[in-house]
Amino acid sequence: MKIARTFPELLNSSGATSHLKLSQAIELLNAPDEVQEEVIKRVESGEQITVKEIQELKRQAREAEQKAQSILLELNQRTNRSSQGTTRPDVIGQ
Repeated sequence: MKIARTFPELLNSSGATSHLKLSQAIELLNAPDEVQEEVIKRVESGEQITVKEIQELKRQAREAEQKAQSILLELNQRTNRSSQGTTRPDVIGQ
């Protein structure tokens, strides 16, 4: 079972998930690594976490990734403009 291979630390000796319900484990399967790590850490420390909370963490991770991609794209565009010889007229000849 993919859940057992992906989250062995969440299983008890009988192979059943000891910290997460099946729905929570399934929700974690397609979560980014940082979300999986955070949820596992919180669950192992005894915190109860809901599917809704996992979904919210995934949403926040997606938003952060989109923002990072947007920043990288903007920086790339600025770099390309600079390398194409676009300079500020007030700086030429100084």
